[in-house]
Amino acid sequence: AIKLEYSRLVKLAQEDTPPETDYRLHHVIVYFIQNQAPKKIIEKTLLEQFADRNLSFDERCHNIMKVAQAKIEMIKPEEVNMEEYEEWHQDYRKFRETTMYLIIGLENFQRESYIDSLLFLICAYQNNKELLSKGPYRGHDEELISHYRRECLL
Repeated sequence: AIKLEYSRLVKLAQEDTPPETDYRLHHVIVYFIQNQAPKKIIEKTLLEQFADRNLSFDERCHNIMKVAQAKIEMIKPEEVNMEEYEEWHQDYRKFRETTMYLIIGLENFQRESYIDSLLFLICAYQNNKELLSKGPYRGHDEELISHYRRECLL
């Protein structure tokens, strides 16, 4: 089950999709794969999702959960740089936060509430710029955000 899920996520990460179906928003692993996170960070993150104790209530999932927990325990501390692991997860949180700012900014723009829109788009732009400084797929289309920021000022 774990290998099947990983294969499915790799396939999603390789698809060229329009912004409205951005698979990076669907799953952290897709974001990690597209941004070339270290294999061990991807592996640990995927295993943690299958090791979630909430899965223990379903008998079919219980065995998968136990296997995932055992595999996590087999990962040696020196194999995963925990500081780097946390940084990748923080970047993903920032990516989701940036998405939220962008969506709220665009919703306000559609309602012609340009001042409110601009505030959210500025936050989206600043977060996005920081993410894009680490790689081209870490954030959103910079030109799109800039376009709507300019439109708010007109």
